[in-house]
Amino acid sequence: MEIEKLKSDLNPKLYDALSAEITELRPAQEKAVKKDLLNQANVLVCTPTASGKTLIAEMAMLNNIYNNGGKAVYIVPLKALATEKYRHFAN
Repeated sequence: MEIEKLKSDLNPKLYDALSAEITELRPAQEKAVKKDLLNQANVLVCTPTASGKTLIAEMAMLNNIYNNGGKAVYIVPLKALATEKYRHFAN
């Protein structure tokens, strides 16, 4: 799925940021979006490493925060990954 097809579903700030870096979603990402992930649906994503789970989570969290305010919790299984994500999200 091309990222352009999500323009009407994503907050303009998020769309601009994503479209500057990404042109197409991976299959697992597309499947999550089609399950209504961007409209606050509860979606469990179980896919292999490097399949795009982080981007799926970031899209859901940021779209909800931009549109509705509030906060999000992102949980990871390793301290090193938590530190990496903290640095990424803090920027």
